[in-house]
Amino acid sequence: MRRLLLGGRRIMGGRARGPALVTTQPFMFAHGIEPATGLINFEKHELRGRSIAGTVMALPFGVGSSSGAVWFLEAVRQGTHPVALVVDRVDPLIATAVLLARRLYDVVIPCVERPGATETLAAGRFASLEVDGDEGNVYSVG
Repeated sequence: MRRLLLGGRRIMGGRARGPALVTTQPFMFAHGIEPATGLINFEKHELRGRSIAGTVMALPFGVGSSSGAVWFLEAVRQGTHPVALVVDRVDPLIATAVLLARRLYDVVIPCVERPGATETLAAGRFASLEVDGDEGNVYSVG
């Protein structure tokens, strides 16, 4: 059973579902993940030691240099990337990463933007989420 949680703006279409990985802290992909494993190694981040692989990752926005998109794309190449993204505010890093994942690797990573999404999702502690990037919706699953 799925239940609508959020409606937002489509950044990248497609549909995906997976375990929820939610943070209310901005996230740095460059040097913040190990692309070969998907493990988060960003030393001062609340998600350190968790994996982005196969998750629906919710984050406020990406931080760091533009090379963050390259780190994200290496995770896509290795198959250790999130299956979908939910962001409070889309930024050039996230937009570039999902666009190039599709163009370079034919991997669709649905992405929805909704201000305040991470606070809502963190408060709900959802185990699994589904992102419908075509409609701009985020659902709880299960």
